[in-house]
Amino acid sequence: MKKYEILVLVGGMLMLGSCSYKHAYQPIAFSKLDTTENYEALTQRYAMGEENEFTPNAKQKELYLEVNQGVEIPNVSNVRELGGIITQDQRVIKSGHFYRSGHLGKLKKKHFKMLEQYTITQVIDLRTDREIKKHPDHLPTTIQYYNEQAFEDSEDMFSKAKKEVLKGRVTVEESNKAVEEFYGVYVLDNPQKIREIVLRMLDHDEATLFHCSAGKDRTGMIGAILLSILNVDRETIMEEYLRSNNERIDDVSGRMKLAKFGKFIFPKIDYEVIENFSWIKPNYLEAMFAAIEAKYGSMDNYIQEGLSITKEQRQKYIEKYTVILK
Repeated sequence: MKKYEILVLVGGMLMLGSCSYKHAYQPIAFSKLDTTENYEALTQRYAMGEENEFTPNAKQKELYLEVNQGVEIPNVSNVRELGGIITQDQRVIKSGHFYRSGHLGKLKKKHFKMLEQYTITQVIDLRTDREIKKHPDHLPTTIQYYNEQAFEDSEDMFSKAKKEVLKGRVTVEESNKAVEEFYGVYVLDNPQKIREIVLRMLDHDEATLFHCSAGKDRTGMIGAILLSILNVDRETIMEEYLRSNNERIDDVSGRMKLAKFGKFIFPKIDYEVIENFSWIKPNYLEAMFAAIEAKYGSMDNYIQEGLSITKEQRQKYIEKYTVILK
């Protein structure tokens, strides 16, 4: 699949993000970085796939959940922070620096104080122009706002993709392949832009919130790269990534109600295709890592050669944002 075709298909699905549906064709993978009660509820509500062999140690789970307890912003979905995560050299990411979420288009003025409470002074919006036009972020004037697009936006491209999906012209296999290839394109096509995004966060002394539309794909990739720079192991990065499925249960379930009407309007639509874009899957992030390793040999090389972050710079960031685990 050519780069243009990948962006056409995935770009169109970014537009469909506000009208996603859930149809129970495939098991959904959820993060174990969750409370026991919540995780058990998820396993009961949805058919689980093959059991994930990774089990976060008790200390990791305790620290991560302690940091994220009560972290929320009204009318903003998929909100959490990256503090409390243990690195490979037994350090812990400090809390109050890196927040991730869905778009801030429905944030109300009365809740601006929540951003101040979390000391968020910078917002990085990863969305395209078309997405922003639909749901522009609603922010106080005191917030520094940056729109950082790592791939080209084209209205004709997105419109075409949306029509193809709604008319049932995209198969499940094509949608899976498109998402996997998009994950590779996103981090490799313009590494200078990825560098700009992560350094904007790492060089900022106060808290940053970064987001896309649903806070799962582009936000998930940037989060994974950020955690990699801070020397977090791949399994823990995957668990943090999958938290988006745990966080978005209600969002996706609410949109299920629209599915029964969709068949009348778009009789040929394949809901399994829509499902592939409604949730995230381990193979999506694995595809990103595989693409990086295919070109650079390792994530460490990507950080040093692709993102032009020297070993010395990286170590300074590690010391700045992590503390020794006690």
